[in-house]
Amino acid sequence: MTFIPVAPVLQAENAWWRTPKTDIQALMVRNLPNGARVVFIPADFDRQYANGNNPDHGILLSNAVRWAAKDDLPLAVEGPGYMDCNLYQQQGRMVLHVANLTYTTFRAPLDEFVPVGPFKAYIHKNDLPINHYYAAYPEATTKDVLAALAVRDRFIQLRELARTSTDAEEFRRAFHTFLTDVQHHL
Repeated sequence: MTFIPVAPVLQAENAWWRTPKTDIQALMVRNLPNGARVVFIPADFDRQYANGNNPDHGILLSNAVRWAAKDDLPLAVEGPGYMDCNLYQQQGRMVLHVANLTYTTFRAPLDEFVPVGPFKAYIHKNDLPINHYYAAYPEATTKDVLAALAVRDRFIQLRELARTSTDAEEFRRAFHTFLTDVQHHL
């Protein structure tokens, strides 16, 4: 996929691409030596998808995430409608928070509520992902940075325990405590 410059659209007779093809990469993928996969999109497709709700942007983003995760995602939800799903782990249970966003792109007030569903949710319980997703964007807040630092500090503690402990049960408890402690920072 390559970058194509914006075409003028103000006059119909001038609405055509002056540059039909470039060598500027707009999507880069890589397999790392450790088996991890990386996708880099040097554009703001996520923001554009949120603002314009262009289905092509959504498909591109979801395919990039699925490829990078090798189709091994901790949560998959199937069903009609546009849903925001967040999976949390608490002591002894998993919580799936589902919000109906089907009409959030319309202007208020809404004149009707549209039911969605039924849904099927597939959850991989207690999986430890080995691939990472990093996002750097100019709108990052101090709160985001502080949350990342808090997760890093707790991870360093868990890593040290993994190096020094020989008790698998102790590490399992520490790992579950780590997940519970840091989930609100993610």
